[in-house]
Amino acid sequence: MNFQCIQCGMELGLPLTLQRFTCPSCALGYTGGASYLRCEIHAKLLAEFGEQYLRNRVLNNNADLVYSRVEGGSLSTDNREDVRAFSGFVGAHARSGTVLDVGCGPLRLPAYLQHLKAAGAEIIGLDPIDSHDFDGFRIVGNSEFMPLPAASIDTIIFATSLDHVVDLGTTLSEARRVIRPGGVLIVWMSDQRRPRWRKLLSGLRLRWKSLQAGYPLYRYRIYPPNVVVYIPSWAVDPFHCYHENPDDLTRQMAHAGFRRAVQDYRGRDEVFLCFEAA
Repeated sequence: MNFQCIQCGMELGLPLTLQRFTCPSCALGYTGGASYLRCEIHAKLLAEFGEQYLRNRVLNNNADLVYSRVEGGSLSTDNREDVRAFSGFVGAHARSGTVLDVGCGPLRLPAYLQHLKAAGAEIIGLDPIDSHDFDGFRIVGNSEFMPLPAASIDTIIFATSLDHVVDLGTTLSEARRVIRPGGVLIVWMSDQRRPRWRKLLSGLRLRWKSLQAGYPLYRYRIYPPNVVVYIPSWAVDPFHCYHENPDDLTRQMAHAGFRRAVQDYRGRDEVFLCFEAA
């Protein structure tokens, strides 16, 4: 697999041993080695997206804490029925060749990639979480700027991660750029659509419980045994700025150049979709 600079597009030659280097054209900094590449991307994201990026970092910090401290918080395990179901969906619809898992998380290999890995697929994981313990090639970076050449990926996977990106439109444009003709993009998402009356009723119940507790429960989420995350006023929950749903995503995917091929609606928290590059 070849890599390119996220700023100027020049091909990057990775060192054989882990070390810091710069792009020979624009001098953007990287750290890389045989199976690892970290992009120095903070300044670029801040300049491009401003407060939108900072808010994203705050919510992703919440997600990192829960994934690392709460049992069952990671999709790397295969002892959950939903993970096994998604693994089957990926196995049925993924293309052989090079697989890019966007939002691969902190652990060694998500369960839904294990069959593809065993079948000989080249696995690339992209995530802002820094880790050297990944069973494949690890890119530490963001989906808005992928250090990959155009038309180089056969399958892209977003497993409950597409609603964690800084900017969805930019991410989908990048995905369309790097995917090969005939490639597929596979998504595990939720459907957060609810009637307005139900949202209002839930909000009133939570306010009432907050009065009884003596503090604003709607600003905190508590996970056993003692993990607490804060919900900012501009967020809809500890991890998201907005509520996602599959119909909205399908429209945005079509605008980016993808056609929905398969939808498996197993429940509000288990919506599996496969899109083809149009």
